[in-house]
Amino acid sequence: MGKRGVSRTERPASDEGRESREQELRASMGVRPMDDQPWVRGSSLDAPPPRPGMGQKWVRVELNGTADQINLLSKVREGWMPRDPATVASDFPVPTLAHGRLGNVISVVGMVLMEMPLGRIAQRNAHYEAKKKLMTAAIEGDLNKASAERKVGSGFGEIQREERSIPVREQREPRVAEDQA
Repeated sequence: MGKRGVSRTERPASDEGRESREQELRASMGVRPMDDQPWVRGSSLDAPPPRPGMGQKWVRVELNGTADQINLLSKVREGWMPRDPATVASDFPVPTLAHGRLGNVISVVGMVLMEMPLGRIAQRNAHYEAKKKLMTAAIEGDLNKASAERKVGSGFGEIQREERSIPVREQREPRVAEDQA
């Protein structure tokens, strides 16, 4: 029972139909209950779906508060162009920024959403794949040459190669020195 003889669970008749301050605040902020939606990790780089026939990616235009013109211009030379916010459906809110040289762009934390036709992306990927094959062949050639030179009277055998991929975020156990008693 409270001070006035009314239990805390009972409300006076005058309070019926009124929402709590918390409910009023939630309603004014547009907060809806999301009990039926699964939890997903929030991302500041959520992007709208790409337009048909286009690929898109975030491109850095600023680093530590300083404009990164070199990165921006290299991406533009590759064929990436800023995506116009007018091309995004109205049901997907995007943060826009009036950028001096680029005009009105979709921008988040020093990054601008840029797009390129899928055909041109395929050409770019093929170029870098061919470049990778040339570099791999050159390395193999150098290793074979060095291995052949080592066989001739040096007493050492052929160079052993191990090819494997190591995940970038591999978790390694820390090495701890044994206590000496």
